[in-house]
Amino acid sequence: MIATDLVRQFYATQVHALDDGDFDGYAATFGPGSIFRIAGGPTLRGRDEIVGHSLLMRSERSLRGAIQRHYMFDYSIRAMPSGTCVRACVLTVESSPGRPAIPTGIISCEDLLTPADDGGIWVESRNAELLG
Repeated sequence: MIATDLVRQFYATQVHALDDGDFDGYAATFGPGSIFRIAGGPTLRGRDEIVGHSLLMRSERSLRGAIQRHYMFDYSIRAMPSGTCVRACVLTVESSPGRPAIPTGIISCEDLLTPADDGGIWVESRNAELLG
């Protein structure tokens, strides 16, 4: 099992890359064949589709002058034969100049983390569901 402090650092790196627009860094947090399932939405296969979806969402927000931030909490980490399973909640918050930040969603995520080729960690699969 991957140590809890490494898991938390991994997610900090991942959400900062996403929120800061570092899409190469964000892509590197997923395995080349990763699958990202969004309940009620698309199933994204591979880094290109995952990043493409994030770029599309960012572009739509940019048209409104808004940015989004992700805050992960309530981690549950357990070893599995295929890797480390992490369940967590993500609070998404949107802000734009001159307006207060507003929560836009609470998302339940279940990830399978495995060792990456570079010795780090990456997501092999993610199941995400909007809770509210």
